[in-house]
Amino acid sequence: MRDSMRRRGFTLIELLVVIAIIAILAAILFPVFAKAREKARQSSCASNEKQLALAFQQYKQDYDEKWPAVYNDHGGAMRRIWGEVIVPYIKSNQIYACPSANIDTATNIQNTRYQMNMAHGWCWPEGTTQDGNAYQYPISDSQIAAPAEFQLLLESSNAWWNHWLPGQGGWNNTTTDTNGLILVGVLSERTYPRHNGGCNVAFVDGHVKWSSTNSMTAPNATVNRAWCLWAP
Repeated sequence: MRDSMRRRGFTLIELLVVIAIIAILAAILFPVFAKAREKARQSSCASNEKQLALAFQQYKQDYDEKWPAVYNDHGGAMRRIWGEVIVPYIKSNQIYACPSANIDTATNIQNTRYQMNMAHGWCWPEGTTQDGNAYQYPISDSQIAAPAEFQLLLESSNAWWNHWLPGQGGWNNTTTDTNGLILVGVLSERTYPRHNGGCNVAFVDGHVKWSSTNSMTAPNATVNRAWCLWAP
């Protein structure tokens, strides 16, 4: 009776089998969980860009439908970038930080890795000049023929600006890492595939969508259209 009540423990082989099954399940499920987590971060990032795009719209309403510059050095004084100009319309500086970027924008907005489309040396309408330079500032809404096709903000790994887009003669370079294709501009600014092989893109009309960086290399893709917003 005493022997029949004695509990039987697991053998070493049984334990090894259980551990092997757990390891197999983990190998299958962990990538799925990681992708789901990144998808959630992508959605949060898209919400950030949507709020930033709305801040641009509010800025325009206060400044006679004119867009802010990507940056302005104010004749050699301290530089102000686009993000600092629209601060009055933003509730929290954390909006400038993608959840996947691991950066601090609470104390310094210039740490943002949302890059405003600059297309340095190009302008809209093409061919116009101001003060003898090949750009025009400020840009008004009336000068933008297709606001739903013109990029406003993209995602970067190292910059708050973006000089070149393929519609303006091609990227300076491309490279890759485990996340996918990285598009490199003329000052080594990188448009980065932070979310599942692509990045969120905010357009001039205010809508936001995800685009793969591979799709941005197509010469006639509407996502490649650029415009110049640069003040000396």
